[in-house]
Amino acid sequence: MFDKVKWVQFKNYSGVSIKGTTPFNLPAYANHWDRVVWLTSIVESGGKFGTVISYDGTGATAGLCQMIAVYPKELADEDGNPENDQGSLWRQIERIRKADPSAVTELLASLKNGKGWDLVNGKVVGQDGKTLNGRVLREELTPNQGRVPRKGSDWEQAKCWGMVFHNLFSNPNTFETQVSFSIEHAKETARKKTPLLHGAPISETIYKDNPDQVDDFIIGAPLDLAMAVFFSNSVNAPAAAYRRFAQALDAHRTSLGHSLDLTKPTERLRFAARLIRVLGTAKFARWNAEIPGGRYQRTRSTAQAVWPPEFFSGPNAIMPKKF
Repeated sequence: MFDKVKWVQFKNYSGVSIKGTTPFNLPAYANHWDRVVWLTSIVESGGKFGTVISYDGTGATAGLCQMIAVYPKELADEDGNPENDQGSLWRQIERIRKADPSAVTELLASLKNGKGWDLVNGKVVGQDGKTLNGRVLREELTPNQGRVPRKGSDWEQAKCWGMVFHNLFSNPNTFETQVSFSIEHAKETARKKTPLLHGAPISETIYKDNPDQVDDFIIGAPLDLAMAVFFSNSVNAPAAAYRRFAQALDAHRTSLGHSLDLTKPTERLRFAARLIRVLGTAKFARWNAEIPGGRYQRTRSTAQAVWPPEFFSGPNAIMPKKF
């Protein structure tokens, strides 16, 4: 059963790595959000349902677009508010439960086993019904606070949890919900108001404040690729992605002397190139284009299978191999 579970260490953390099983194929009549999720999933999980890792300090990272169980940064700076500790993984599981209650039977039994925990409104709660502290949850999923030893009872515990998540997210009955949840997660990112954009959401700038209705100039155009790259990066680090979006927007305003005007094809093209550039030249994590096998190069090689070749090479490339 556990031959597919590998022990991996990453920086100060260690835990399980389980490869997904069934590939997620881009629908024949894909729209903008389908492509966003497809690109993100390939970079995040190899584009396969059932991928699980727990060597990144999140307790568990699972699902097609790799949602997390707890936020490591929240746990590193304890504020006494467990409501901020848990990530979107549990909301995704809650959505799966509504679609198919039988799919989450093993997970819910594991939460209750000896602990009396439960999943309520997208949060793991204790016996008292209160949201569980993130450190308590991480200790259960990945003992030693995400620093799981290679052998011993702690490793066996982490492996068991890894397989519970793998079994859930590799269940074909969950696939449709995983995709729809990932799309909604991207739209939430677009709708979120951020101080970096002076309190305005990205949806106001790009989607005319309605991500559910994407205009023709987004579909199949340079901005379609640029926003897919943005959302893919935002799954890895939302704040860092917002910061680069704001940087690209400010640079655009400075260079042209006015706000972004998406009615003009030249401005859409220019902003798309600028957004990809600020993401690909960021000295953050492994985003920089100069890093072989880093996020930019993996995203670019994946995107070439879907978007036009002139986006990637030639004098007008918006996602060149190097800047």
